[in-house]
Amino acid sequence: MPFGLTNAPSTFQALMNVVFRTYMRRFVLVFFDDILVYNKELEEHIQHLELMLEILRANELYANLGKCNFAKKRVNYLGHVISEKGVEVDLEKIRAISEWPIPTNVREVRGFLGLTRYYCRFEHNYGSIAGPLTQLLKNGSFMWNEEATASFKQLKKAMMTLPVLAMPDFNLLFEIEINASGYEVRAVLTQAKRPIAYFSRTLSIRDKAKSVYERKLIAVVFAVQRRRPYLLGRKFVVKTDQRSLKFLLEQHGLSKSAGFEAIFVVVDRMSKYAHFMALKHPYTTKSVAELFVKEVVRDCPLICMGESGQITDSICLSFWDKTEWEAGNIITQDEIHSFPPVGVFVSNFWNELFKLADTKLHRSSAYHLQTDGQTEVVNRGLEAYLRCFCGERPKEWTNWLHSVEYWYNTTYNSSIDITPLQAVYGRLPPPLLYYRDVATLNSTLDQQLKDRDIALGTLKEHLRIAQEKIKKHADLRRKVVEF
Repeated sequence: MPFGLTNAPSTFQALMNVVFRTYMRRFVLVFFDDILVYNKELEEHIQHLELMLEILRANELYANLGKCNFAKKRVNYLGHVISEKGVEVDLEKIRAISEWPIPTNVREVRGFLGLTRYYCRFEHNYGSIAGPLTQLLKNGSFMWNEEATASFKQLKKAMMTLPVLAMPDFNLLFEIEINASGYEVRAVLTQAKRPIAYFSRTLSIRDKAKSVYERKLIAVVFAVQRRRPYLLGRKFVVKTDQRSLKFLLEQHGLSKSAGFEAIFVVVDRMSKYAHFMALKHPYTTKSVAELFVKEVVRDCPLICMGESGQITDSICLSFWDKTEWEAGNIITQDEIHSFPPVGVFVSNFWNELFKLADTKLHRSSAYHLQTDGQTEVVNRGLEAYLRCFCGERPKEWTNWLHSVEYWYNTTYNSSIDITPLQAVYGRLPPPLLYYRDVATLNSTLDQQLKDRDIALGTLKEHLRIAQEKIKKHADLRRKVVEF
């Protein structure tokens, strides 16, 4: 793959994910061209290495032997040093932080924080230490001062003395220790009193005004969100000195906030759809229902069939006579009726019929004529035929479909050198019977034959006019020659 293309990294990573998807996160991790194979036993490690090399060979991917390390107890991977003790930072990467000059603009501050934030899970007090530097990132607030200098030096010093973090063991119980102050929240994920990851975040101005109970609850939510893959579906313990958090799951009702009630709705996205409306307390079921009709239902168009059979838009309230009375019933389930019991052309009946007829079903996307050009060419001819008959009465186009079918099947086709009817049935098409003005016992048939002859006469007249227009347009570039 050539270098420099914007989609080259994502394409290469997608390729590696597909190649190693069977063994990913079982005993192998892949980040671009960095492949990490890990095992507890040497024999098992050798077997998995052979398996990975066979996969690379089968997919015509080649590894540089000079950059490979085999059967190591300590390895550098993505800026970290992984060993039996746990995970620690790579000192070669940290050296760039220790040599970073004092920033002179917002861009340099953002670069320094971006580099240190990569190792923030190793430092428990990262949020408070980097707080003064974070304030400099706000628009128009860059002003380097003594507080920023102290924060810059302290952060560099903290990065040079980072602890070793333990690797998670999913057979042990996870514990989260949280704490919150007036300007930040902190948390640490541990197992058997060994730290796995540290978390810290500076509070916003709005969060700083909240109570201690709410700030520590923010710390719990923040820590769970940061390590959700570790904690999802498992029991874990939250340790805090805020005793009131112990009764969080036993509380009834909702906590008040600025005169409103905070609602957290868990929605099944596959079958439910939630509408959120701003409400001022107090409110009743009737007021909620009326607001639902006003804010949600009135803006919801309903698709229905018009008198001519075409799809039209109509406001859904136009079908309800007792809207005011039915506003008290909140709709919790929608049901769709009047669809065919089986899919046309896709049911078992059609599949068996296609097999017997040795026919293949090809699907095309809607409103994209290029996907089925041959059918669209036929439809173009049929549309021109119908336009000749139904120009004055377009709503009656369905009455002429049988004539259109007869016309197309009995018209000479230059590609097959015969008519389509001859190609299918192997015989000449039946002649078109002309109507004679005699009395018949079937008045409907009599009227249809009259309408057909009138339409044929109209069609011939339209064809004659069209030929004259074509001749007139062509004669503009021609001369009259007498022989």
